[in-house]
Amino acid sequence: MGMWDIEPYDNDAAADWLGDLMDSTKLGEAW
Repeated sequence: MGMWDIEPYDNDAAADWLGDLMDSTKLGEAW
């Protein structure tokens, strides 16, 4: 999904990280 191919490791942590990244990105610059 998107730019990163997330390997099947620690998917919950990856999802949390992506969620935080998306939130901070939306706050920083409107897509």
